[in-house]
Amino acid sequence: MEEQGKVFVIRPDTPLDIGRMSHDVKKIEGAYERGRADGLASLQRMLKWLESEEG
Repeated sequence: MEEQGKVFVIRPDTPLDIGRMSHDVKKIEGAYERGRADGLASLQRMLKWLESEEG
């Protein structure tokens, strides 16, 4: 669906170095910050994608 332009996906460029059950606060904070940065970096592309979907 992503290739068809039906969904907009925000994901890391490389795998995260953290498991789902991690208790390592530094890794959790790092994953959060990376996700936030990836989301902000994708914001303009997402807004453009949303505008094209409205038309």
